[in-house]
Amino acid sequence: MSNFKELKSYQTGDMVIHYWIDEKNIVGMSINPSKIDHETASRRINLNDEHTVKPLHDVFKVDFPACTLENLVQIKIVGDIHPTGFSGGTSMRNSASTEDLKFKNQNLSIAGEKHTITTELEDRRGISAFHYLCYWPNRPFIEVFTEIVNGSRSTISLEMVSSFSLGGISPFQQDEAIGKYNLHRFSSTWSAEGRHESLPIESLNLEKSWNGHGVRSLRFGQIGSMPVKHYFPFAALEDKQYEVFWGAQIAHPGSWQLEVYRKTDMLNMSGGLADREFGHWKKDLQPGSSLETPKAILSCCLGDIQNLTERMVRYQEFIHPPRPESEEDLPIIFNDWCTTWGYPSEKNILKLADRLENSEVKYLVMDDGWFNDRPGVQQGLGDWQISETIYPNGFANLCDTLREKGFTPGVWFELECCTEGSLMFDNTEHLIHRDGKVLQYGTRRFLDFRDPWVHEYLYEKVILMLKENKILYIKTDYNDSIGLGCDSPDSLGEGLREHLSAVQDFYRMMRLEIPELVVEICSSGGHRLEPSWMALSSMGGFSDSHEGLDIPIIAANTQMMIPARQNQVWAVLREEDSLSRLHYSLSATFFGRMCLSGDIHELNKPQMDTVKKAMKMYQDVKGAIREGFSRRYGTTLLSYTHPTGYQAIVRTNDKKDEAFVVVHSFRNSPSAVSVPLEAENWEIAGFYMEKHLSVSADKNALFISGLKDFNGLIVSLKSKNHV
Repeated sequence: MSNFKELKSYQTGDMVIHYWIDEKNIVGMSINPSKIDHETASRRINLNDEHTVKPLHDVFKVDFPACTLENLVQIKIVGDIHPTGFSGGTSMRNSASTEDLKFKNQNLSIAGEKHTITTELEDRRGISAFHYLCYWPNRPFIEVFTEIVNGSRSTISLEMVSSFSLGGISPFQQDEAIGKYNLHRFSSTWSAEGRHESLPIESLNLEKSWNGHGVRSLRFGQIGSMPVKHYFPFAALEDKQYEVFWGAQIAHPGSWQLEVYRKTDMLNMSGGLADREFGHWKKDLQPGSSLETPKAILSCCLGDIQNLTERMVRYQEFIHPPRPESEEDLPIIFNDWCTTWGYPSEKNILKLADRLENSEVKYLVMDDGWFNDRPGVQQGLGDWQISETIYPNGFANLCDTLREKGFTPGVWFELECCTEGSLMFDNTEHLIHRDGKVLQYGTRRFLDFRDPWVHEYLYEKVILMLKENKILYIKTDYNDSIGLGCDSPDSLGEGLREHLSAVQDFYRMMRLEIPELVVEICSSGGHRLEPSWMALSSMGGFSDSHEGLDIPIIAANTQMMIPARQNQVWAVLREEDSLSRLHYSLSATFFGRMCLSGDIHELNKPQMDTVKKAMKMYQDVKGAIREGFSRRYGTTLLSYTHPTGYQAIVRTNDKKDEAFVVVHSFRNSPSAVSVPLEAENWEIAGFYMEKHLSVSADKNALFISGLKDFNGLIVSLKSKNHV
């Protein structure tokens, strides 16, 4: 028998936030879609009278087979009793440290549109946990984080603390709901980012044990300084019967974890910093000191996984600080990497600039090798000494010439690392150490950003160089991970957290020093596509899959995790490309920011005309890229590198009066497809496609016929009601 009651509830947009309290003064939290909050409660309370609507808190007064309130802050302090239920090595939730946290007070503060609910918990030693939940009325997301304050007289060592803990999933089921729950995740590896994974919780061994004693836990995440190298920091639970989704995303540049936990009928989900068992993290807090966790983004909704991810992407758009003025027009980028392969000399860059002059390309980015005439790429990094040999007229003169031709010059840095062949490589005093030894992966070592000397050094080498050459675009790459952490008095994991916090401080300083600087975040492609990095950048590189057939698949994946206006997608154009291949490659860039590379200076007139038409179409639809929402249709794909079937993405602007459709056919494609249009009364405004294709639209679908394997096309739409 459950024995807790509602402490308080808050309505925000189409969600209801519930706080619950039991007789032990434990406080838990749940969120639900407001549309079925009361409707489904009535069905659960009285299955014989579905018309009787009762408050949701009455749901928790029925006799559940098993229903336990779990604390909205999960914490473990060294020396306290570990949790039971065979959870050692599997979960640190529900330890004695957590059970000792009792409700003290709750208050709501309002500053402009932002509403903050602060729930204070305290244990018998005087250790306080402040749980902050921020919401903005009518926004489809909430933000949660935790602050631990050591009010005791002794130093304590934290070995786990959650950013959020969400319980009561699902309140719309009256038992353990066999076959009714799915877990959704997005896996990620090099050049295959964002594969959607949906699995029944039973297949993950998350069924309740026969008597509710044994803990069921799935704890997963990422260890190191590439936060999207294994999974995106995202998870969602789905009640399939009622089509309700609960989702969470962690905004953190380093090691993180998410955990789906079950001991009773209901599922619980928590996450934040990777804990001691999972991420080698432990943090000492002196009396009077505190720790604030990374932010978690939460949402819930009716519908499907795309409805949920769209809501959470909206958070990233909402909290982003002002962007450089140049970014409002979503300029097209050309990057020389797949053209010069690390040798962007003055001669090579001017050849590209001459071909691209008077085109829609505005950012011309010189990638690795722009600074050095060394043999081989990504070697000798760290000194950032500009070669005079490859710039006979001076690097500043080249930048001036590019500006005269109408371009914003851009340069590549891997500023957090150094490699063999540089003086910095042997300057070990200022590098990351583990176990007292310089940390090296392959040919890379890592600058220690906790060291003030590193900030001063990079201020001169990066910020002053950008200022002196009037460069307003920087691509910052990062091509290996620190792994489990680095030396720190507290723990390896805490050393990693401190270091990455200082890294992001340097990025903030770049923007402060050069407000109009456009920052592109890259990490071997897409290994940093998470909210805290996206908040520091104008764009993120979607992947390193620059020339594969899987590009449109990966680009559609990453658009579900970050805003489209930040999703930089490459089209590498080759002299030997057919017009069909050019359409296929260029159409993929409409999933975000168009970035071109390759043999642009070698293309013939029909090829170049195809590129120019794509750029013109991009200008026509970029309003929906900047502010809009997407829906994905097509074949369920097994292989990315050998895809079969087709994929269609419908992108609609926020006003719902303009849209465009991106279609890619793969091997064994159907010759004709019908793409649903959620609104009615659309008419075709333009298209970018080959002559053998034909398109037509009725009031709620777009029809494409004549498809062959590996076609790519764009169709723009306008509402017939548009004035």
